[in-house]
Amino acid sequence: MATYKFVVFRLINRLVTLLFLAIVSFFLFEVIPQLLGFNVAFLFAGITQLSPKQAQAQLLLVDTIAKAYGLYDPLPLRIYHFLFNMFTFNFGYSPTFKEPVLKVVSQYLPNSLILSGVSLITTSVLSIVFGVYAAKSFINSKKKNRRQNGFDFLNWNLFLTSDLDRSYPLLCACRPSKDFSD
Repeated sequence: MATYKFVVFRLINRLVTLLFLAIVSFFLFEVIPQLLGFNVAFLFAGITQLSPKQAQAQLLLVDTIAKAYGLYDPLPLRIYHFLFNMFTFNFGYSPTFKEPVLKVVSQYLPNSLILSGVSLITTSVLSIVFGVYAAKSFINSKKKNRRQNGFDFLNWNLFLTSDLDRSYPLLCACRPSKDFSD
């Protein structure tokens, strides 16, 4: 039963983390640029600068794109559409590559999976090896301390008392004798 609770807790934890990261990415890529005065529709239209002769047509194109992508919708509705599209793998159309985003991602996915798989295996093996080495070193140092602990304590006491005898002879004369047999 404890394993079941652990698995459910971990799944809920992962979903909450994914939701948080999705909302942060929404604000980074959609809300903050608009707060800074940048219209994201210009990026989708491929317009970097308005030309005086075609300004009216370019602004009409930007307005059409903004309506098509729902950039004029209220913020809660935009977040809902963003999350819905993310969880249904509808990533839209890439204005840079001029093709669907899922197609672009699928082209590079095999190489990305190979790289992440190799790095995951490498880091896992190295962490296990170093973890076992650290644990063995710790256990050996504890065993060594247990074996030497009594002797080290006695040696330390002898060092202190002999040093005390040389440095403070009057204090040592007042010290009680070590013979407690009355």
